[in-house]
Amino acid sequence: MVGDWRLTAASDRRGFMDLTDADITLSIAEEATTGAGPCNTVDLEVDGGPGAVAVTIGTLTERACADENLIGVEGRYITVLSNVVFAEAGDTTLVLRGRSGKLTYARQ
Repeated sequence: MVGDWRLTAASDRRGFMDLTDADITLSIAEEATTGAGPCNTVDLEVDGGPGAVAVTIGTLTERACADENLIGVEGRYITVLSNVVFAEAGDTTLVLRGRSGKLTYARQ
């Protein structure tokens, strides 16, 4: 799971998220994990995986974001990310699943 990932597909209980203008990344390293959404950045902990995993959201910046669609996508993304319980990692893809939805990333 270690590496730099770009979100390519996301869904939650409301359905698929429109990621057209949303540049969302996740960088997983041995010592720290960070992410960048379309508006803010987040520090988080990822414990476990592949297989069972727990994600704990830490610091989230609170920058202003002019695009209402991106604000909505980011909120939905953070909700799904904070509820992840299972990870599947391949050479080029990372899939995170949880009670709130599914996130699919491609290796950068």
